[in-house]
Amino acid sequence: MPNRLERLISLEQEISRGGYPDVKKLCDQFEIQPRTLYSELGNFW
Repeated sequence: MPNRLERLISLEQEISRGGYPDVKKLCDQFEIQPRTLYSELGNFW
């Protein structure tokens, strides 16, 4: 399972390529709960 930094880098790369990943896709990809994702994004932005 990727750590927080690896998840944020992956998300940034997806957005830079013009992608717009959704919460379900990201949670499935990283095997995390939506709450974890929202928490990490809230701390990142």
